[in-house]
Amino acid sequence: MTYTINGKEWTEFNINKRCAELMGIEINESIFSHLKECWTVAPAGYLSVKYMPTLDGNHALQIIDKCWGELMSVKFEYCALPRWQYLRHEHKCTKLVAACICLIEINEAEL
Repeated sequence: MTYTINGKEWTEFNINKRCAELMGIEINESIFSHLKECWTVAPAGYLSVKYMPTLDGNHALQIIDKCWGELMSVKFEYCALPRWQYLRHEHKCTKLVAACICLIEINEAEL
């Protein structure tokens, strides 16, 4: 599945990778997972783990906390919806993917 974020096509794999970068998580590409939807990361002092905020609520929680205000802000497009609901409707995605998209949109807009 692909999602259009700020005019660019993103796969869940690329969304997971960009979220890891934005959250300051070191990506260990030498232990690249054969699963296309995740990156393997190696937090300092821990075993390598698969980082999949688009699928794992534990990984997405920090993203949700980081952009909670933006996720709950009202978006006036089709009707008044919190941004979280608007993103879910627009992209036909889960809450976790919507949170990741929100984080990327916020940070890509700042460039």
